[in-house]
Order: sequence, then C-alpha cells, then structure tokens
Amino acid sequence: MISEKLVIDERTGIVRKLTLFRGRVINDTSYKPHGRHVFVNPNTHLLEEGEIPLT
Repeated sequence: MISEKLVIDERTGIVRKLTLFRGRVINDTSYKPHGRHVFVNPNTHLLEEGEIPLT
C-alpha cells in the first residue's frame, strides 16, 4: 500500500512530502503545492509559502 505524508524538516523548516510503501520511504521531495516552497517562518513560527528567508 502506498501512502503520502507531509513532514517538517527540523533543520531547515521546509515541509517535505514523503511517499511511503509498506512503511518505507520511496520518495522524498519538498512540498510545492503552487510551485513555491512551504516552510515554517523562523520569526513567526507559522507556515508560509514562497521564498525561504536566509536568517
């Protein structure tokens, strides 16, 4: 059975889309629903879409 899961990379704050087959990761890509990265803004701690701030 194939399933998908969204997770947040703790180092970068970027949301990643994992594709799992029987509990094993078979694909790991950054989540871009509208062609832009989704990430946790380090200043507000909220999810945002767009360019990732460098600080």
